[in-house]
Amino acid sequence: MEKHLKKLPADMLELLYLARDVADRMGVGVFLVGGPVRDLIMDSQTFDLDLAVEGDGIVFAGAYARALQA
Repeated sequence: MEKHLKKLPADMLELLYLARDVADRMGVGVFLVGGPVRDLIMDSQTFDLDLAVEGDGIVFAGAYARALQA
């Protein structure tokens, strides 16, 4: 999948890697799912990131927002 991820625009890849880093610090799993995965496999342009979190998604969202200074 790593070769497919390199097809993402740099700003989207940065957001995805930040989500991974936040999840690692929290000790939870975070996964790219849905349409973006399909788009990457089919070599289509993707416009969003759909994430699934193993654990408390609300707590993760708060930590991710803070990491983004949002």
